[in-house]
Amino acid sequence: MTLTSLYCRCNELVRFSPVKAFFVKFLVGLLAFLGTAPVALRAQQWEAMPWTNSAQLNAGVRPGGEGGQWPQAIAADGTDGQFLLFGTDVGGIWRSLNGGAKWEPCNVGYTPRGNAGFAIDPHNANYALAVGANSTAWNWHGVYLTSNKAASWRSVLPQNYGGYRDFRAKVTYDRTSLSGGRSLVAYYSSPVGGALQIHRWRQYLGAG
Repeated sequence: MTLTSLYCRCNELVRFSPVKAFFVKFLVGLLAFLGTAPVALRAQQWEAMPWTNSAQLNAGVRPGGEGGQWPQAIAADGTDGQFLLFGTDVGGIWRSLNGGAKWEPCNVGYTPRGNAGFAIDPHNANYALAVGANSTAWNWHGVYLTSNKAASWRSVLPQNYGGYRDFRAKVTYDRTSLSGGRSLVAYYSSPVGGALQIHRWRQYLGAG
């Protein structure tokens, strides 16, 4: 089989197996680069290679995106299980409001690129805490609070903490601190400085 016929054959393969076609074209391109293919063939090697074909898209395949990064944390509310939070190592945080049927990014006000833990208020699912993380430590990590099911966040305990691939449970609400329809006390375990530190956080009614 000549290089020209091999190249034509990979155009047929792409309809059935984009991966196989990619490697065939890669081989043809390599041989052309080494000078073993005609000049006319060398000039026709580059073309767009879609990640998916039409059959895969019609079947609902949707690859790619930062949501495919390493998962580090997940949490579900304890009332009806409709509100879920999902955190990645360096790809931001995501939420679902319908029990996981649909997910969306929820990083408004959340500065860290990743996450290392969640806690959803067991008495009021509008409130949740998130532990910021990334592949390296930054001063804007630490604990973030939402009061609207992750539509937005604000920092409540900044810390220079990495959290990369740290799967330990770090934050929880105190169920006994119910007041005004929500929990007012939470605990956060911090590994900053090499020694485990426990932080007690109190949210005052009317403070958001």
